[in-house]
Amino acid sequence: MDYDKKERHQLMDKFADGMISLAMVDRLVRISFGRIQQEITNVIEKDYSSEQYHHFSIYVGSQFEGMPEHVCSDQDIMRCKSEFPIVMWHSQAKVETFHCGYVFAKHNSEEPLYVNLKLVDDNVCLHEGLKNAFDNNGYMKTTDFKDYNSREMKEMGYEFTEQGPAFTGFSPTEFKEVDKLKSDQVYCCKCQSWPPSTNEFFTRERQTNWPPQELLRKLARLDCFVVPIGHHSSLKDIEWRLSFSVAEKELIHSMPDSYVNSMFALKAIHKSYIKYDDSVTPTPFCSYFIKTACLWMCETIPHNDSIMDLIREILDWLDKCYREQKLPHYFIREQNLISHLSKKRCKDVRSKLTATKNDLWKRVMSSIDGGESNKSVNKSAINHIANKLEMDKVNDANDYKLLETKLLKQPPAVLKKFTKVLENNKCKYGMYYIINKWLIIDFENFFDAIKITVDKNLPPSEILERPKAIMMPIIKSIKQIVLEVNGHGEMFTTRLYRYVGDMYTYLLLCFQSQFSSAYRRLPLDYYKLGAEMVLPNGWSDKKIGGLSLEAKYHYLMGDYESLKPLLESIEKLIPSNTKERHCTLSNLTFISIHPDILKKGSSDDELLQLLLDYAYFKKVYLHPFAFVHYMKARISLTEGNMDVANNVDAMKEVLSQDMPNPIIMHTTNTLIKIIESLKGLLTVMKMVLNNEII
Repeated sequence: MDYDKKERHQLMDKFADGMISLAMVDRLVRISFGRIQQEITNVIEKDYSSEQYHHFSIYVGSQFEGMPEHVCSDQDIMRCKSEFPIVMWHSQAKVETFHCGYVFAKHNSEEPLYVNLKLVDDNVCLHEGLKNAFDNNGYMKTTDFKDYNSREMKEMGYEFTEQGPAFTGFSPTEFKEVDKLKSDQVYCCKCQSWPPSTNEFFTRERQTNWPPQELLRKLARLDCFVVPIGHHSSLKDIEWRLSFSVAEKELIHSMPDSYVNSMFALKAIHKSYIKYDDSVTPTPFCSYFIKTACLWMCETIPHNDSIMDLIREILDWLDKCYREQKLPHYFIREQNLISHLSKKRCKDVRSKLTATKNDLWKRVMSSIDGGESNKSVNKSAINHIANKLEMDKVNDANDYKLLETKLLKQPPAVLKKFTKVLENNKCKYGMYYIINKWLIIDFENFFDAIKITVDKNLPPSEILERPKAIMMPIIKSIKQIVLEVNGHGEMFTTRLYRYVGDMYTYLLLCFQSQFSSAYRRLPLDYYKLGAEMVLPNGWSDKKIGGLSLEAKYHYLMGDYESLKPLLESIEKLIPSNTKERHCTLSNLTFISIHPDILKKGSSDDELLQLLLDYAYFKKVYLHPFAFVHYMKARISLTEGNMDVANNVDAMKEVLSQDMPNPIIMHTTNTLIKIIESLKGLLTVMKMVLNNEII
């Protein structure tokens, strides 16, 4: 039977749309997590405003715009310090008291994205360390500015290399070998206001009425900066580039899903297929050009749901830009981002764009795959479909080409069925990703702030105020901070309450001898506030998560009398019905223990401490159900009861869940081995004591 070719290609596009959406299923949670992290950082840095190295940090770039990790090269952090001068556009403007001194900006008429910063008043207050950063004509030099910050970073123990305006590398931590993403830290000067060259951005007519006026007003209130890097053709080190990264992040957070998903797919394609050797500088095609194209297209093309069609439109727009050798900057239209490229280089980029468009389905599918980092989401879905088509597992671009060939031969009804499977599984995979990743990640900036407080040897009563002082304002404003869609605010509120409880557990274990018994309720109070975790799809953990954290606290404190009835109450909350039980165990949020916490605790569990000492991420993640039965088994063995088979069987249940997390599989297996080994050892000891061994 000869099926309609056009319909099949449309269904293939719809299938690819579904896979792209599946890879971006946690975008809103990713953005919300980044916004909370930013708020915690704001509170902490404000509290330390009198410190010598005070600065404020802003998280920007792909990761904090909501892109999956495998298309993010690093974490981008902009840092502005109080001793940096503020950038002024008009001599009548007033200087903010936060900054030390000011400079006036002068635009490069040929490259309006770039400015020179001049000190026009020798009597202006400048930080002593930056006075040498100005040349004889009063212009601030980018090289000396970077050297000033480079020396400080070296003194703080950072390991880095310079790449453009950024210091790229690792923070001073013994755990840097497990970091997936390096940090790009860009020290910059804040502009007092947006430059006059951006007036056209705020007033131009837009065919789609995006961004809306309300968002434009919000953008006008955001900060813009200058970063220490000149134009490619500049021979002087007194040229600085304007940065609108904060505004870009806000725009992408509010961008329609189809455009954000298209941006992700194109970034993935760029990383896999539109590559240039490092020796080709400046690069003819970069990720920022994709972002620029998507922003322009979002305000010129009516929004629709077809991601693949939109990708083709964006590729055509980029092709036109390279054909005309003009790619306009989004905020300053007069700035041509590819003015430095030759016709030959532009032609080469166009050939890569054309090749991508001609082989789009394969390139999209093989790029958004994400390799090992994304296998839980995309690979499970695609391999399920490949299995239905009697294919081996899909691993590389050639496999995707074969898959495309096989799918094109299928009747439309089959293609519709496969697309429906993706849509039905989107919620399932999304919840799995949220539970297995975002709800177990610690807000390390919060934990570091508590540790700094402890190291300062402040009075215990003052130390105890820190977790509440940092986190409670954020919890109260959570619905304004996160993207409140389908219960994200409630979910993160619960997560933060539980995390505050963990911090109080840490503090109490650090200072057990200095706190009265009245303070011992603090962790339990916050665990109770975060007792029930309700996920965006309405699923509830029935307070199992909160109670498991209470049990962890009692175990670490060595309070087995309070622990035993709590463990029994948790067990009763697990459904007996096989299907409901399976669902509950699959969706419980993991709990974590830091090695330092167990070392300071009263629980005599040297084997668990050994597990923590060798944990890959220097903390151990545990499935609450497995840990509950581990604690029950430990208590039984301590009391001389060897009948722990039911506890071991219960822990093994965790290993049989759908899409089991490899870290949880490892820790659960280790917990089982600890119990079985202890039981064996105690059995032998009992036989020796009873003279049963000769």
